[in-house]
Amino acid sequence: PDGGRYPIREAAQAALDKMKFSIHWRYDLAGSLEKANAESKPVLLYFYINGGQWCEQFEHETFTKEPIQKLAAQFIAVRVNAYSQAELSEQYGITGTPSLLILDSQGLELSRLPGYVSADRVQSYLEEALAAVSEKGGKAAQSIRAESLIDKGEYQQAIPVLEAFLAGGVPGSLVSKEEWARFMLALAYGKIENYARSKELFEQYTKQFASSKLMDKALYC
Repeated sequence: PDGGRYPIREAAQAALDKMKFSIHWRYDLAGSLEKANAESKPVLLYFYINGGQWCEQFEHETFTKEPIQKLAAQFIAVRVNAYSQAELSEQYGITGTPSLLILDSQGLELSRLPGYVSADRVQSYLEEALAAVSEKGGKAAQSIRAESLIDKGEYQQAIPVLEAFLAGGVPGSLVSKEEWARFMLALAYGKIENYARSKELFEQYTKQFASSKLMDKALYC
């Protein structure tokens, strides 16, 4: 052991991973974020544990699939042992493995796919993530980021993301998200106790979305 880490064991694991998978996994998140920033790529963060039944099955049934390997090549792929790198697990709120997270180049979480899921689900998840972080999909990325922050109750951080999403109009492919975003923006201001702004936004919401299923909640707020 070296300061709680096992360098030889980890090096051996890395060598085995390269033999098992075509995905070029990295193991240093800080260095990977620098690379992601330089190459303008999102980060695919995979949390696992050695010897975990579901992790091993997930890897065998998922990362060996050619479509997923091709999709993973468009990310900076980082593999993290949730046990030996417990600080990272805690930082990203990992409560079980396997777990996949998509990060931007600053290390901010855009979305996550926790638990054992089918290869088809992983493929569609990666496709959606790539579409969201592409230049044309900037609004989609903001929507995903906002949902993630709201789910975690981080309303202060969600406000600028929601405002950026709503600024300049919402594209047709995401118009269904506008109602949700405007409701959540009003709610978020209330959560941080800016009640005047929250009231103003809820009043605008009730006029714009008069037939909303959320109307009762908006009026209550």
